[in-house]
Amino acid sequence: MATGRGQGIAPYGFRHAEKVSDPFEPKGKGYFGKLPAKGGTTSTEISASNEKGESYPLLVPGLTKAEMQRLLDGKKPTEAMYEKAEKHAEKRKAEGKSAFAKDEELRFPKPEMKKGGKVAEKWIQKAIKKPGALRAELGAKAGKPIPAKKLAAAAKKPGKLGQRARLAQTLGKMGKK
Repeated sequence: MATGRGQGIAPYGFRHAEKVSDPFEPKGKGYFGKLPAKGGTTSTEISASNEKGESYPLLVPGLTKAEMQRLLDGKKPTEAMYEKAEKHAEKRKAEGKSAFAKDEELRFPKPEMKKGGKVAEKWIQKAIKKPGALRAELGAKAGKPIPAKKLAAAAKKPGKLGQRARLAQTLGKMGKK
């Protein structure tokens, strides 16, 4: 595979160019859209180039979650990651396509579910580690509903109190249609 891999120069929002004389191409949405990256930024395409100077994206289908996170954390790609990205680019070029995704090709990683695509059993019971903790923190009496205004105010707060309140709001909506 490639040994002369590079990461060139480019203004924000454009793919890198190997030489100053190369034209800048605007970046697209990539295969996965905007992904949260290091420092509170987002990434759509993290690109590199092969020894021929051809650019290709590193964020491609086929990478594991850990590999994608490595790129988003700003760490150096592994040799295996470069190989996966180059093979993906070669396959697309053989099909007459650009190595980079067009906006209409936007796709998202499928969420991983346990037990062969089924939602885990008793997920609500497992989500509530300390029954009654929200009620105690809000000073609500047992056996009576927590006032909606009190719950909404708690949902805006950070930490466990906010998490518990937001879960309570979600669960309150589940039976209603």
